Amino acid sequence: MDEGLYFQKAALRDAERIKELARRVILHNYVPFLGAEAVDAFISSGMADKEIDDGLDRCSVLFLNEALLGFVITKDDLLHLIMLDVPFQGRGYGGRLLALAESELFGRHRTIRLQTFKENADAVRFYLKNGWRTAGEQFIEEMNLTMLSFEKTRKTSAPEKCLTSSL
Repeated sequence: MDEGLYFQKAALRDAERIKELARRVILHNYVPFLGAEAVDAFISSGMADKEIDDGLDRCSVLFLNEALLGFVITKDDLLHLIMLDVPFQGRGYGGRLLALAESELFGRHRTIRLQTFKENADAVRFYLKNGWRTAGEQFIEEMNLTMLSFEKTRKTSAPEKCLTSSL
């Protein structure tokens, strides 16, 4: 699975491909708990694209040869956004992308965080399976949804080496 797989900082030339990937993932993964109308409105509003534009300087991408598999956007100690393209979900690439993002964050922080919707059962299971622990929840009344906060603490006392090169 690792041959041709690499993780690197996103470049401006990657932006449109990242946005297209994000839209596909949002349409596929979020409709079951947000509903088609809310997802369509979010994508149509341009907010999804704005998230990519605003975070491109903190974005890293996972490629298999020339195919963009997924991306992560970090902010301080927060794994702000992680998305894996739909055809690659359930094939081990998500765990690999998460591990690379964790390594990058643990290079700068002892404890790292992320948030996801409690109703996004697949994401919740994925994070728990990968060693994250719940750290709290907050109900968002206007959305009628709950955000779960997760944390993970580095196991070693020294920062890990950041993996932003060929695997």
